[in-house]
Amino acid sequence: MIRRAAAVLVLSLTLAAPSLAATTEPGATWPCVQRKVVELSLNSIWQRGDLPDSARQLANDPAVQALAEKLAARRTTMEEADADIKAFAREASVNRDGMMQGLFLALFDRMKSERSEVMAGIERYGRHQIDLAAKVKAEQQELDRMRNDPKADQAKLASANDQHVWNLRVFEERQKSLSFVCEVPTIIERRLFALARLIQRELGKGQ
Repeated sequence: MIRRAAAVLVLSLTLAAPSLAATTEPGATWPCVQRKVVELSLNSIWQRGDLPDSARQLANDPAVQALAEKLAARRTTMEEADADIKAFAREASVNRDGMMQGLFLALFDRMKSERSEVMAGIERYGRHQIDLAAKVKAEQQELDRMRNDPKADQAKLASANDQHVWNLRVFEERQKSLSFVCEVPTIIERRLFALARLIQRELGKGQ
């Protein structure tokens, strides 16, 4: 059992290594293979020119904020989002373009904040994995020492091995979850980009 745990440890840390090495920042804890992009660029998503100052004011409109909240929620399907955006644009009438620009800014701010929170959580996840990997390594070294000691207490050895196997299992399960966790920022970015396209399609239709 102890030798099996050692083999599992090597495999686990081998799997972890590419993820934990994905960033080149000294001491960084970004655990994803995806490149870490700290900030979203507004201009890379909104491709219809500069947004006027008035759009920022309209972004704070309660109706705009309410729709942005609904659109940002991933439970809202893209079909439903498309219908809501079109309906909102029709209701805006002569101020259609301004309200669409304000809606995008409200949506961008909301989803940018959500993405930042997710990335901070991923960083914490990465730090925990690094700490757990170090703990598991130390446990393995202690198990090797005890195994090579003819006077070692076998009951303590068995107990230490059980705890080590449990920590290995936790580490492995968390490592398997990384691929899903690390996709969330990309999912948010893709949704924001798709919603921006829907909003931009409504520009100029009221003129």
